[in-house]
Amino acid sequence: MAAIDRVRERASLLGPTGCSYALGWDLYNARNERSVGGSADFCLDMGLQCFMVGLEQEGRQLLERARSWFMDAIARGEKPRAYFPHFTEADRFRGLALCNWLLSAEQDMTNLQACLGCLNAYFRDWQTSSSLVQKLPPYLIDYLAAEEHQSVLSFFHCAPSALHDEGIEPEPGLYRAAQALAQTRLGLREPADAEDVTDRFLRAAIPSWVDGGRYDRLALWMKVVFWQQDRAEPPLATLLRTHQYLG
Repeated sequence: MAAIDRVRERASLLGPTGCSYALGWDLYNARNERSVGGSADFCLDMGLQCFMVGLEQEGRQLLERARSWFMDAIARGEKPRAYFPHFTEADRFRGLALCNWLLSAEQDMTNLQACLGCLNAYFRDWQTSSSLVQKLPPYLIDYLAAEEHQSVLSFFHCAPSALHDEGIEPEPGLYRAAQALAQTRLGLREPADAEDVTDRFLRAAIPSWVDGGRYDRLALWMKVVFWQQDRAEPPLATLLRTHQYLG
């Protein structure tokens, strides 16, 4: 896709159904509707969109709201109308960890590990290699984010065919990028080689994430690839590296 149309996106975010609309939601009404967690997800994605087009103040307001509401939903064990045991909770822990990273430059291992615990419980019924190949791959990034690099390599050990059957990948290059990152972080692969593999993956995947509004997935990948090895860079600068893959 072409570079993000900042003028159009900013107009939308600053319009009547944008930032002010999301920030105007009432917590107690959301609790009654069991939508606190879902609203937090919405605010997180909109806040990330704001960052991408230079609306930093609005982005921070939305992420502060998202962080507060994620914490509320987690503390109360909120079960929304569309509830998927363990998976819903994993989404909240991941979202909270992303908020803490972007707002406080925090490597929030507590919530990242909690996310993994929920994902492992969710996948407990998919423990054959063929089922894992179908269900687990989009969440390999969660294992990398929590620095569970050996678990990523174990996936490929259990399902070696995954690396040779590109047709089953949810996104082209995902398996090799995840494997390369895990091997590099464990000292089993040269960083320059892994950089080439992950760069090709991101160049192919990022446009579709932006088109599909998957800003949370985008942010997590940027964090893992660029920030976890060099935490001197401000998180927002890491996120904005996205633009080099667009246009």
